[in-house]
Amino acid sequence: MTEINNNPLNSDNSCNSNDNLKILIPPQNEKQNIQETLNETKLEEEKETKSDKDLELKIIQKTDPQVNPYLNKVAWICAFCSFLLGYSTGVINGALPFMVDDLQLSPAIIGLVTSSLLIGSAFGSLFAGRLADIFGRKITLMGNTLLFMIGTLCYSLSPNAECLIGFRIMLGLTIGGFSSVVSVLLAEFSTPECRARMVTRSFLLIMVGEFGAFIANAVLGILWNEESSIWRWMCILSILPAIFELALIFWLMPESPRWLVSVGKNSEAKIILHKIRFKSEEADAELAEIEKIKKLEEGKVEGGFSIFIEMLGLSWFRRSLLIGIGIGLSLAAEGGGWLILSSMLAFLMLQQGAIMTVGSLLLTEIFPLRVRGLGVGISLWFAWMNNFLTSLLFPMAVDAFDLLLTKEIIKLANK
Repeated sequence: MTEINNNPLNSDNSCNSNDNLKILIPPQNEKQNIQETLNETKLEEEKETKSDKDLELKIIQKTDPQVNPYLNKVAWICAFCSFLLGYSTGVINGALPFMVDDLQLSPAIIGLVTSSLLIGSAFGSLFAGRLADIFGRKITLMGNTLLFMIGTLCYSLSPNAECLIGFRIMLGLTIGGFSSVVSVLLAEFSTPECRARMVTRSFLLIMVGEFGAFIANAVLGILWNEESSIWRWMCILSILPAIFELALIFWLMPESPRWLVSVGKNSEAKIILHKIRFKSEEADAELAEIEKIKKLEEGKVEGGFSIFIEMLGLSWFRRSLLIGIGIGLSLAAEGGGWLILSSMLAFLMLQQGAIMTVGSLLLTEIFPLRVRGLGVGISLWFAWMNNFLTSLLFPMAVDAFDLLLTKEIIKLANK
C-alpha cells in the first residue's frame, strides 16, 4: 500500500527550494556577461601595463639614448679635428718665449704673432662655412686638414717674424674652418636625442688638444731649455695627428646626409642614413623629413651667395643671425678670466662646459640647411675677431701700462 504524502508543508518546502535555486544559479546569458566583463578588465590591465612599460622605455631612451656604433665612430673621427684646433691654439703659450729669443720680437710684433692665427680663424670660419655648403662637408674638412699640415710646416720653419705672421694667418684659416665645419657635421650626423652629446665631444677634444700642447711644451722646454729654436719642434708635432686624421676622414667618414639631400643625391643620403641609424624605419622617416624641409626651402631664394642676401629680407632669418652673432660674441668673452687661479678655473669650467657647448649647439640648429655653414661661419667670425683684438692689444697694453691696469680694462670691456 503506497502512502501518498498530502502534507502541504512538504509541498511548500519543495516550491521554496526550487525558487531558491532559481535565485542562486544565474542564467546562462548572465554567466557569459560576467566572463566577458572579467576578460575585458584583464585586457585593459594588460594594455595599461604595456603602455606604462613603453612609456618607461621611451623615457629611458630620451634620457640615455643609445648611439649607433658606426655613428659613434664617425662622430669621434669628425671631432678629432678639434684636437688639432686645441693643440694649435695652445702651443703658442709655451713656444712664444722661445720665439721672442730666436726671432727678437718686440711687444707689438708679439701681439701680431699671437693674434695672426685668430684673424685667420675669423675669415677661415666664414669661408669654410660657405665652401661646406657648396662642395660638401667631407671635402671641405679634408682640404682643411691638408692645408693645416702645410701651414703648420711652413710657420714652424719661418726664418723671420714676417713669414711667421703670414703663415700663422694661413694656419688660422684652417683653425676657423675646423670650428665651423666640425660643429655642423656633428649636428647633422646625430639624432636630436644625442645631438648635445655629439657636439660636446668637439669641446672635449679641444681641451685634450690644449692639454697635449702644454705637455709637449713642458717636456721639450725642460729638456732643451737652452735651445731657442725648440719652439719649431713644439709647433711641428701637430702634423703627426693631422696625417692620421686625414687618412681617417678619407677612408672612414661619409658625407653629411643632409647636405646630400640638399644637392639632390637622395639615394646616397639614404644609404648613409641606414648605416648611422639603428632601424630602417627611423632612417626612412628622417630622409622623408629632410626632403620635406628641402621642398619648403626650394623656390624661395636663388643659388650662390644671393641666398644669404635675399634671406636677409626675412625677419626670422635676421633674428636667427642676430642671435648667432650674440652667441658668437659670448663664446669669445674670455677676457674676464684674468683673475686668480681659482677664479680662472671656475670661469673656464663655466665657459667651456656651458656657454661654448650650448652656444655652438644652438648655432647648428637656428640656421636653415642651405645656408647653415655660412650662418655658423658668420657667427663664429665675430667670436674669432673678438679674440683677435684681445690677443693683439694685450701685449701692447701690458707694455704701456701694467698687468693689473690691463686686467681692469679687459674686465670693463667684457661688461
